[in-house]
Amino acid sequence: MRAFIAVDVSDKPLLYEKAKLYWKVLDKNDISHKPVKKDNFHVTLLFLGEISHEYMNKVCEIIREINFNSFYFTVTGFNSFGKRVAFFDIKEQKIFKEKHLTILSKLGLKYDKFHAHITISRIKTFKTLPHVKLEPIIIKAKNLCLYESTLTSHGPIYKKVCCSCEL
Repeated sequence: MRAFIAVDVSDKPLLYEKAKLYWKVLDKNDISHKPVKKDNFHVTLLFLGEISHEYMNKVCEIIREINFNSFYFTVTGFNSFGKRVAFFDIKEQKIFKEKHLTILSKLGLKYDKFHAHITISRIKTFKTLPHVKLEPIIIKAKNLCLYESTLTSHGPIYKKVCCSCEL
């Protein structure tokens, strides 16, 4: 299965409303994009790619062992990775990076670069993305989860496989 480890977040309807502001700006600038569905907002800590059922069980065991306490973080504005991905930027990079490093260590993986964010749109048109201001938003990091990602012609479908604190 195709999988990733991410932090589930609260206030998805609020994030969706704020994302719509940016999507309107992209549309006005003739930038073709595919918005992320409201239920798919999360902070990815590690993309695993294709994993076996055995590895999935190992990852779930590690996720359940990690002491994950919910916390609040600040969405500070819109940003992008080049001209391909638009996202909400996050002020508290350090706490997410610590969680990222903990997971890498427990899985026996080497460090890879990391920037905590919440993807809001995949860009199809290669244009410079506009800068749009956003008042800071306080969001709750609720849980650490392993997600299965199924790619479809209508966009990815994410399914929680296991979480640090079963909901």
